[in-house]
Amino acid sequence: MKKMTTDQIRQTWLDFFKSHDHLMLPSKSLIPINDPSLLWINSGVATLKKYFSGIENPPSQRLVNSQRAIRTNDIINVGVTARHHTFFEMLGSFSIGDYFKKEAIDMAYQLLTKHFDVDKDLLFITVYQDDEEAYKHWINNGIDKSHIIKGDRDRNFWDVGQGPCGPCTEIFYDRGSKYDFENIGIKLFHDDLENDRYVEIWNIVFSQFNNDGKGNYTELTRKNIDTGAGLERIASISQNVPTDFDTDSFMPIVNIIGTLTGKKYHTDAYFKKDLEHTSINHDYKVIADHIKACVFAIADGAMPSNKDRGSILRRLIRRAMVCARRLDIKTSFTAPVAISVVDVMQNYYPYLKNEIQRVTDVLASEEKLFNITLDHGFKLFEETVKTKKLDIETVFQMVDTYGFPFEIIVELARERRIEINEDEFNKRFEKHQTISRSNHEVKGMASQNDNLLNFTIPSTYEYFKTSLQNAEVIGCFDENFKPVNSFNGKGWIVFNKTVFYATSGGQIHDSGYAEFKHKRATIIDAIKGPNGQHFHLFDTNGGEITIGEKGNLYVDQEARLNSARNHSVEHLIQHALQTVIDSTIRQEGAFKSPEKVTFDYQYRSKLTTEQIIKVQDEVNKYIHQELPVDTKLLHLEDAKKEGAIAWFDDVYSKIKGKLRVVCMGNVSKEICGGNHVSNTKDIEQFMIVSVENKGGGAWRIEGLTSNNTINKYLNTQIGAIQLQINKMCKDIEQAKISSQEFDALIKETNYETSSKNLLKLHKHLNDVQVLWQQLMLVVNKQQSGNEIKTIKQLEKHLSSSKQLCYFTYSGENNKVINQALTELANADSEHAFVLINQTLNKIQYIAIASKDYVNKTSFNANTLIKDLNQLTKGSGGGRNEFAQGGTADTNAIEQIINYIKSK
Repeated sequence: MKKMTTDQIRQTWLDFFKSHDHLMLPSKSLIPINDPSLLWINSGVATLKKYFSGIENPPSQRLVNSQRAIRTNDIINVGVTARHHTFFEMLGSFSIGDYFKKEAIDMAYQLLTKHFDVDKDLLFITVYQDDEEAYKHWINNGIDKSHIIKGDRDRNFWDVGQGPCGPCTEIFYDRGSKYDFENIGIKLFHDDLENDRYVEIWNIVFSQFNNDGKGNYTELTRKNIDTGAGLERIASISQNVPTDFDTDSFMPIVNIIGTLTGKKYHTDAYFKKDLEHTSINHDYKVIADHIKACVFAIADGAMPSNKDRGSILRRLIRRAMVCARRLDIKTSFTAPVAISVVDVMQNYYPYLKNEIQRVTDVLASEEKLFNITLDHGFKLFEETVKTKKLDIETVFQMVDTYGFPFEIIVELARERRIEINEDEFNKRFEKHQTISRSNHEVKGMASQNDNLLNFTIPSTYEYFKTSLQNAEVIGCFDENFKPVNSFNGKGWIVFNKTVFYATSGGQIHDSGYAEFKHKRATIIDAIKGPNGQHFHLFDTNGGEITIGEKGNLYVDQEARLNSARNHSVEHLIQHALQTVIDSTIRQEGAFKSPEKVTFDYQYRSKLTTEQIIKVQDEVNKYIHQELPVDTKLLHLEDAKKEGAIAWFDDVYSKIKGKLRVVCMGNVSKEICGGNHVSNTKDIEQFMIVSVENKGGGAWRIEGLTSNNTINKYLNTQIGAIQLQINKMCKDIEQAKISSQEFDALIKETNYETSSKNLLKLHKHLNDVQVLWQQLMLVVNKQQSGNEIKTIKQLEKHLSSSKQLCYFTYSGENNKVINQALTELANADSEHAFVLINQTLNKIQYIAIASKDYVNKTSFNANTLIKDLNQLTKGSGGGRNEFAQGGTADTNAIEQIINYIKSK
């Protein structure tokens, strides 16, 4: 095979398929957009699911890409095998309803043998056992029959359950006998054994069937090709190096790591099977792979956290830190390694250069945070092995919680002559993976709906109208899209022309009704079909609708106007965020309905109250400037030249004609097909009501528009705030506390009904609450002594033989009770205590005991609270010594008491 750099291989792939009329798609963000089934983009096809399912038509029927991806389901194999990674690039070529098996195989053979100079005699092929067509095409291209095997369903049929599926053909490259250490030979390929000699470099899936999820397979109307080739694998073969980590996309990173440690990386360790150097190499590889994944993930907007993708990112950083500790790296290492990743990858990913400061800041922060945890992990190991044993739960805790690679724990244990049962660990880890894979592996495509695909009668949407006469019913379908001539009740209708907006671009469909002769049907939903028509879900309210009928369509004009306000303000939010917060912020998803607007974006931190007010002020400034909102039609490239934002390039590029560009003065220019106001003054007013943390560096702004909507919200909110402040004032008065500072804060309270002041009012309320809590803490300390006296007095009346004591209260202050109980438990190690506090709409229960009591008995506060939760359908929990819970079932008091008495 020709020797090529990784960049050259990628470019050759893209250029080859472009020369065969494939549209090149850019590598998309690792964070999926509007796809909750995935935490990460984990394959080349993951960003194209909507095209393969038939939900949307692709920008071209032939597509090519090199897609960055993250997979962590085999994380433990990174650094152990020659080819496992968490971050990798998948070279992809796709046909959606265009060419099929012959062309896909011919192009694959041509690219490999003519452009990569692969010797055809080193290619080995698998095909599905019943796929004679693919088998013959490979033979016709010159592949010897002895190099082709027919695989069974497990090996050569791609099927992930319900949705598109079909046979596949795999392409392997023979790296020669030097990679066959046990001289097993061709059996490695025939029996599909794990090996480094016959390396799979390319898989072509022939998506030709639809699985209904019940084992029934039907031919797809639109047959597809989905291919994936591992860029790193091809590079290792082209550059004649033993592992992916020895290629030009990793060695500069490895070399930087080498400057931070006295332990050196040895390329020849692979062939020498040198255990010491293999172990050192492993740590280098994990650091290089994981930091590369982190650089791309953080640059794409992910942030370390304890949930979802953020937890995966945090785990990658921590695993890299464990390996750095193993290499005796004494200094902070993530920043120099991250910078080397950017240096290596910036040719194809130039955006990384602009993100390096943010990336290194995040990594440095996590590195500092985990240093303490890392010490705990090693301490756990050292303390456990003192017993000359290492139980599997401890091993798993070190792997899963502290990020220690299993094989490192094995090595550390062997140094102390302790053996770990690997089978036991694998069972424990497999149990964990089974749960993990349900979230992280490639999900199946949505089922193609042939009825929608096959419905091709044209229909037009009239943008600016809110009513329409004599719209003809040209298609009727039941609720499951089965074609019918008529229906009574709920069903889908397609008109020859319509004024109802169909849900798209994050804007919800219009509401309204259709009037037919002697009957009225109410619209429930409206969607865009794959061929452009609007499908309307109607409830006929007892009447029957038949194909050929004509009716008059009426849009709910007030709801339409409110949706338009919220859609227009979404564009203004985008510009405001880029203007006053960060020019790199971009919309990652949005929702517009008559009631509200939401705007999703990625940013490194939550906006402060002051920043939120700035964004809100900026948007209101645009509204009060009374900017005209104009639309014009331009081709995509012309729109881009004029500076129009095109967030969803692949969607827009499929449209052959001109696109609708919405311009708001000189503030905003976006390609958009939604409803908008004619002037920003029609929005009237904008208010941000919340900024929600979605995790992983993702944030959601929720906002309102129009004077009427905002005033209703303000009146409700300010009323609630007044009640809270009045209650705090009453508490202070009853406690007979004198505080000039508190009195001053109350006087400063401004209930003026403006959106800006509401934000300030919330912040002011927080200040009042903080001071109130400080003042009430003094009272609590005074009251807690009285509570203890009361509890102790009650305790005297209980049977001395009863070790579990309970008390019931009504509407008491929880903080007071908690403090009193804590002091009581610390003073009395002969009893455990349960307190039941009944309020107007809830029962709260607390269980507590001293450590001494727990150690000498079988009492477990957490278990007791869990039992009460199950009994009352409540929730809560805690530790062995202290736990608390509650239930909304206010009639459960007797059940709770009887249960405690039985203990």
